[in-house]
Order: sequence, then C-alpha cells, then structure tokens
Amino acid sequence: MNEESFRIYLKSRGKKPHVVDGLVNSIRLFEDYLRQRGKGLEDAFENDLGDYAAVCEVEKQGSTKVRVRGIMLYYDFTGNKSMARQANEIRETQTAKTRKIFQLKDFMGVNLDHIEKLSKFGIIDVNQMVELGKTPQLRKELSGKTGIPREGILELVKLSNLARSSGLKAVRARLYHDAGFDTWEEIARWDPEKMREKIAEYVKDTDFEGIPPTPKEAANAVVTAKKIPRIVEW
Repeated sequence: MNEESFRIYLKSRGKKPHVVDGLVNSIRLFEDYLRQRGKGLEDAFENDLGDYAAVCEVEKQGSTKVRVRGIMLYYDFTGNKSMARQANEIRETQTAKTRKIFQLKDFMGVNLDHIEKLSKFGIIDVNQMVELGKTPQLRKELSGKTGIPREGILELVKLSNLARSSGLKAVRARLYHDAGFDTWEEIARWDPEKMREKIAEYVKDTDFEGIPPTPKEAANAVVTAKKIPRIVEW
C-alpha cells in the first residue's frame, strides 16, 4: 500500500485525521490477511474480499461494514473498479442487516386512516409497500382490497420508494415528493443545484415545516437516483 498517497487522497475527500487513521488501519488489516494467503492488495480477487468479510463477522459481528469501507475507498483510489464495487456491495449488505425498516406511519403528513387500514392487512413498512405496490395492477388490487383510493396508495408507494435511500425518510421524503421530485426517474433528470433551488422555492412558497436540502445532499440525491435499481413501474 502506498500509504502516503492514500492518505492524501482521503484528505482530499474531506476525511478528518482520525478518520484517515482508521481507514488506513483497515487496509493494513486486510493486507495482513492477504499476506497470510500469499497475496497482496494488488492481486486480490473478489472472493478474497468475500472470505475476509466472513472472517471479520466471526471475529466481531457488525465489524465488516466498518473495515470494508476503507477497502472500498482504497480500491476506488487505485482504480480497481471490480474490487471497489464488491466492497461496496458487502458494506451495503451488512448495513441492510442492521438498518431498522422504516414504518409507514413515520412519514410526515400521511393519512393515518390509510395507515390503519393497511396495518389490518399486515402492511406496516416501506419494504412491504414497495413490494405490494410496484406495478399499476398491484396498486389497483391493493386499493380494492383495503378501500384506500388509488391515489392514496400511489402516494405511499412513491414515499416508500424514495425511502429506499437512507437520506430520504420521514420529513425529507415528504419534501421531495411534494416539491415534485416524487420518483427516482424525475430526480435523475435534474442538475443538483437547480433541483435544490426549486425545492427551496417550494419551502418558501408553502411554509413547509422543514429546510431545503444542502448542496451536498442534493448532489447525493441525484447520484443515488442515477444508480438505484428501478423496481417500481409508474
């Protein structure tokens, strides 16, 4: 590992000194693991990373996503896209295991009567809402079964679909939805700054109980929109 260059790269990405130290140390640990297998960082493969992640979980449950973050950044730094992608997939999988599934009732401004009707059919979280409302036909059937108007079902599906991103939950999902950025397809079309300005105008004009996204947040939303899998049909 070219530690000095990697440290400079991490600092250029805004990482604080103590964070840089932790990320570098995660590479050293992976390097030690590979050395025991007669390999180095530059000739490791995806299966080596998968095996390492399994070892990390055995040593300490929940430690994988922390250790793999540094590895992901290292291979991004060296231009090894396949290893960076594999590290990111492992990290996302581990994060998903510990992430609390967002509840429909926790969205800002939802119709609580609709939430109660859905709960009687065991539908209480965003994952269920997306799965059971991912096509027009399924939304029609769910509307008929629950007695909730089709537009009410559609609203909850759109909010739940946005909530697939950790940055768009209770208030944020409602803000993006009501400001006209209610699908990932729509968000992906926009320049981040222009989208942020439009949302800021909406907040000002409507006295929305929340603040506009920061430039970084808007940029992250557009990046997410361009890569997140399309699983809902409109």
